[in-house]
Amino acid sequence: MRVLFLLVVTSFLSHVSRAQSLAINTTGAVANSSSILDVSSTTKGMLIPRVALLAKNNAAPVSSPATSLLVYNTAIAGSGINQVTAGYYFWDGTQWTRVITDNKEVWSLNGNAGTNPLNHYIGTTDLTAFRIQTNSFPAMYFNANSNFIGIGDENPGENLVIKLNTRAVFPVPDNFSGIQIKPTSAALGSANNYGLHIGLDNTLQSTARITNYESGDLWLGFSNYDALHLKNGSRFIGINEDDPKDNLTITLNSAAVVSTPDNYSGILLHSPFQAGGGNDQGLHFGLDNTFMTTARLMNNESGDLFLGTNKIGMLYLKSSNRFIGINEDNPKDNLTITLNPAAVVSTPDNYSGILLHSPFQIGGGNDQGLHIGLDNSFMNTARVMNNESGDLFLGTNKIEMIHLKGSNRYVGVNTSNPYHSFSVMIATNAVFTTPYDGLSVMTPNNPANAASGLVVGSDPSNYFDKGVWNYDNGKIAFGTNNLEQVTITSAGDVGIGITGPSQKLHVIGNILASGTITPSDIRYKKNIQPIISPLLKLNQINGVTYQYRANEFPAMGFTEANQMGFIAQEVEKVFPELVFTDKQGYKAVDYPKIMPVLVEAIKDQQVQINELKQKLENLEKRVIKN
Repeated sequence: MRVLFLLVVTSFLSHVSRAQSLAINTTGAVANSSSILDVSSTTKGMLIPRVALLAKNNAAPVSSPATSLLVYNTAIAGSGINQVTAGYYFWDGTQWTRVITDNKEVWSLNGNAGTNPLNHYIGTTDLTAFRIQTNSFPAMYFNANSNFIGIGDENPGENLVIKLNTRAVFPVPDNFSGIQIKPTSAALGSANNYGLHIGLDNTLQSTARITNYESGDLWLGFSNYDALHLKNGSRFIGINEDDPKDNLTITLNSAAVVSTPDNYSGILLHSPFQAGGGNDQGLHFGLDNTFMTTARLMNNESGDLFLGTNKIGMLYLKSSNRFIGINEDNPKDNLTITLNPAAVVSTPDNYSGILLHSPFQIGGGNDQGLHIGLDNSFMNTARVMNNESGDLFLGTNKIEMIHLKGSNRYVGVNTSNPYHSFSVMIATNAVFTTPYDGLSVMTPNNPANAASGLVVGSDPSNYFDKGVWNYDNGKIAFGTNNLEQVTITSAGDVGIGITGPSQKLHVIGNILASGTITPSDIRYKKNIQPIISPLLKLNQINGVTYQYRANEFPAMGFTEANQMGFIAQEVEKVFPELVFTDKQGYKAVDYPKIMPVLVEAIKDQQVQINELKQKLENLEKRVIKN
């Protein structure tokens, strides 16, 4: 009977389920027409099947789950993005997907609690870019391939790219398009324009900033002052200078207030170890205050670099002890110049340059000392100077001792107008104008083109004085009184009394010699042969008297006196060794070489005399005997 009842009920339910919605309740209420199953209870719940899942991407232990199949997982399994924990899961067709039950599973607009940084994050789990945007405009973009981040840029090409908002409007001076780092202070109010700004420039802004103009220039400034300006194009850098004119241009801050001896407007490298609140220890470059009245560069505390004026200094680098001084402050060597630091220059003796001034001079002038600088015609001082023409000179007491001319590079000693490459005047009042290009030593008090003096230089066509000079053909001549006395040719021939020597030593005139003249050591000689038939050969030449044809050969320096000697052509036939023929074909006899011939002739003659004497003695003996 019981079995029959169940079959009837089951058949009824099957019929109802096919025909309409099914209601399960204790009240007998009809199921809602919008649902296929309407379960209601005030004291009980619906129990979903409980299984132990292995991982999100693993269907087991359910076999071939249908899409939307709902289970309650009881296990903690899997790893990483496929890990499953206790809770409801449904099969989405490819994997188990967790059904979120509280705000621990999502990022809440009001914040979350109990998050785990190991597996809770904002982002994606696949290779897909991620972005954050407002008002439909991207604010931040994360590139999945490169991990680059863009702010205002959807295609960042570096680790971090910040793109200025082209839609930015500048309604007030405190608005900038870019990055601004502001200090936190309620007193500054909402219109806070203090901070560091990186972005487009706004000429009305008043803020510490790094800005750039449309020109590409980069600025670093504060309180409407551009402290550092890097110019695009020229690459010049300006410090307190909007328009730098060189690689580095520094303009002192005109707004600087200088009120104590320790305050300077300029550059100060300050020692961090200085005691007290002053800043006078260190290296300072810039305008001094009214207590010092000068610009200066200094460093004390025995680092010893100091350049200054009026309190005083005036350059001394010491640092025990590499010396250097100039107005000194104690260096004793390696350049110590002690001059009057209080000297006043207000007369025509004021020069532009370097002046070593005598501290003992009487009066207010500064014309006693050594001056290096521009010329002043009123000066009366030992000096090294240059004038407007570029000449450089050294002199004393308005006398120019050495003058270097800028126009022709001539050097003058005791003359301000040298006419040679190197001209030396014996006295400063000598007049000196000669046509030579060389070196001349002139005598004093002679007019221009004086005939007295010593000249070393090239040959002029109309010389007036000579001493040592050289010709264009390379010949060097030594002379006196307008005559060449000694000549050396380019071939090395030396002439005395002749301008065109043809021998290594060609002398016109008498020679007085002492000592060894001709070497005759047997160790110098070879092929030694006796002189044959000296008497016979001597009989073939004739000794003659004669006079030189002096008028026809003036260059030879011949005299009109009677001479005695040989005819060279006759001697050459018998003794060719005694005759020399010059380049012009003229012959000369080497008279000293005739001596060996004469000696051998005398010896032959003596043999003949001895033979005759012997014959005579023999005849005398015969006569006496008979």
